[in-house]
Amino acid sequence: MEDGGCYHGGSGPPVLLLHSGFGSWVEWRSVIELLTPRRTVLAPTLPGSRGGGRLDLSARTMLDAHADRVEEMLNAIGWTEPIQIVGSSYGGVAALELASRRRAGSVIALAPPWVAGSGAAFYAALFGTSLPTFRTAQLLIPQLIGPRTLGLVLHGSITPALISSPDAKTIWRSWGQFPLVRTGVALGRRGQLSPGMPDLQAIHTAVTLLWGGADRIVPGWMRRRWQLALPGAEHETLSDLPHCPRLRDPGQVAARILANGPARTGVPR
Repeated sequence: MEDGGCYHGGSGPPVLLLHSGFGSWVEWRSVIELLTPRRTVLAPTLPGSRGGGRLDLSARTMLDAHADRVEEMLNAIGWTEPIQIVGSSYGGVAALELASRRRAGSVIALAPPWVAGSGAAFYAALFGTSLPTFRTAQLLIPQLIGPRTLGLVLHGSITPALISSPDAKTIWRSWGQFPLVRTGVALGRRGQLSPGMPDLQAIHTAVTLLWGGADRIVPGWMRRRWQLALPGAEHETLSDLPHCPRLRDPGQVAARILANGPARTGVPR
């Protein structure tokens, strides 16, 4: 079952999929098709993104607000026990936040950015510089957006993203609406921007961090920060794959989710 803001379906142990910061649940569609014969999948669009509903940032960090909303959704469908959680980019940070709240039996974080301190300043500068040009492009060339253009924009490659043209357009329309960019660029320029960070000391479940060998979005120093912060986590590099590996090789990502399992023992320290 799907609507504009969520997918929920399949058969088997539950798995929660959290999309990257600028996207929506549709970026997981090819992976979902491979998972649903063996997993029940919930893939929501996060509030503040296109199709995800309104997000109130007045009293909480963005990360807290997103995790609160996801917890509400989990409780509403009866997923009250720890489950497998997979997140991509910012969604990986959100997955770790949910793990710190004891909602995860296992976590796979695909290329999570380090969004505290110098990491937040790095992305504020990156997005603050490109956002005006991007918003103009959104208005002028929506008809040109498809898998090939998305591959070029996301991965700097002429190889088309493995996504349908309608889903590529959905993601394109979502960009620029992500709350970190929409509300935080000015603060970031003053060094005050942070979407929030998980309480990493409170994570007591197995964590796997997957990195794309051709990732242009998360620099190596951020990966080293995660290694220091979660010394017990497993780290794996997906050779020659970019920041959003499921849009290049959904089969490889789905295989790792299935191999990881709905719950694993171990403490990432």
